[in-house]
Amino acid sequence: MFKYRFVCSNKEAAILNINQKMLNDLPCGKSIFGGNLYSRGIHFKECGEKIRGFYLDKSENKHGRGSQIRVCFTGRFVEENGNLFFDCYIYPRIIEVLFLVLVFMVFASGGKIFGFIMSIAVLLIFGKGYYNMIKETHNSLKVIFK
Repeated sequence: MFKYRFVCSNKEAAILNINQKMLNDLPCGKSIFGGNLYSRGIHFKECGEKIRGFYLDKSENKHGRGSQIRVCFTGRFVEENGNLFFDCYIYPRIIEVLFLVLVFMVFASGGKIFGFIMSIAVLLIFGKGYYNMIKETHNSLKVIFK
């Protein structure tokens, strides 16, 4: 989980921008199980006391096997010393992290040295993907809260 603080010069303009994005954020399809599929980019789910959403690096409708990995964010406006900030936590979905830990434990415990090396490789690959998505989410939020 990464914590970021953005300086916000105009809270009303930022909220208006978020509400506009939420209004225009229509799903680009339905999954096999009826869930909404979203396109690439930042998506807001809540804009009130807290602002919540997620980021996708690839469109979900182009990959029919399942949903893409997501980076979620939660934040709120904070005023300190007369300055307005947006404090935000950016993190991978908890269920995905738990699944990676489970895969790591299974491979590391059952596969001896080869399983341990493979589990480290899987963690590094997913870790780099999550890190890149967290950077992209940060950059997208920085544009909104300038």
